[in-house]
Amino acid sequence: MRAVLEGIVFNHRTHVEALAEGFAIREARLTGGVTRNPVLAQMFADVLKLPVTVAATDEAAAFGAALCAGAAVGMFPSAHRPSGAAVRQYVPDAARGAVFDERFSLYSRLAESLAPYWPEIDRLGRRSLDDGADA
Repeated sequence: MRAVLEGIVFNHRTHVEALAEGFAIREARLTGGVTRNPVLAQMFADVLKLPVTVAATDEAAAFGAALCAGAAVGMFPSAHRPSGAAVRQYVPDAARGAVFDERFSLYSRLAESLAPYWPEIDRLGRRSLDDGADA
């Protein structure tokens, strides 16, 4: 399970590094199911080498809708997080980050070596098992 979670976080690091070529990135914000797991949120901080902020709500979309509604009726000055809204923050740990750097390097080399197979993987992934194909 840890390898699956690391793969998810490493894939995000690949995208964050690409974005960092054009944008200054100071922090990461997580929403959804990942926010329920503090170990995974810390892993994001360590791998991305960025502070990670998560809203202390399990339902970020509903929370966002409530903020918009509250701002519309004057309850909040804007749809941005109102003062006092609870958040959790995770700070990157350099020692764990160094270990993740080694793993990310291997992950990157493995992903690169699979490049010739991505079109076939994509094609097979799009094919539904309900299309009459034998499982």
